[in-house]
Order: sequence, then C-alpha cells, then structure tokens
Amino acid sequence: MIEHVLKSTGLASVFACALMVGAAQAGDRETVLESCRANLQLDDAGCACVADRSEAELSETQYAFFVSSVSGDAAANSFASKLSGDEAMEVMTFMTTVPTACKAG
Repeated sequence: MIEHVLKSTGLASVFACALMVGAAQAGDRETVLESCRANLQLDDAGCACVADRSEAELSETQYAFFVSSVSGDAAANSFASKLSGDEAMEVMTFMTTVPTACKAG
C-alpha cells in the first residue's frame, strides 16, 4: 500500500533516497538533510525545517520509515508494515505538505 501511495503521489523519486526503529541516530538527520538538498532543491534553512519537523512531528516508527524511504534503504518496506493505515497516511501527508511549507518560509 505504501509503495502504491508513494508512486501515485510521485514522491517515490522525491524521497527515493531512512531510520531504524529506536532513538534517532546521529546520521539520520544528515540523511534527511542530504536527501532534501538533492531531491527538493531547498536551501539550508528549508532543509533544516524539514529535518526539524520530521523529528518533532513523526512518531518513532513513522520517522524510521521516513528516513529509510528518503535514503533508499530496502528496510523501508519492513518499517511500512509496522505502520497502521492512519500512520502511513500521516507520513504521506507529511511528505507532500511539509517540504512546500518549509520552502515558503
């Protein structure tokens, strides 16, 4: 289902570049920042906004899925199976709205 939603929204390529369930690891934020710069063409402030909001607004499992997705990690599918339908939709909504909001300022 997650793959279908990603493909149907065109976000598979935008966030084709995640996280392991558990506490955020030092490299996770950098993964989000690198993917943001490469795929969203946001400036440093916009990418910091995406990283900050992903850490603050997503649950641990959602964040793990998000980081895995943007890093292109094959583990994204295993994290997706741990999300409820509502949690998955929250991540998809996050992925479609937050970059635009962060770009706007």
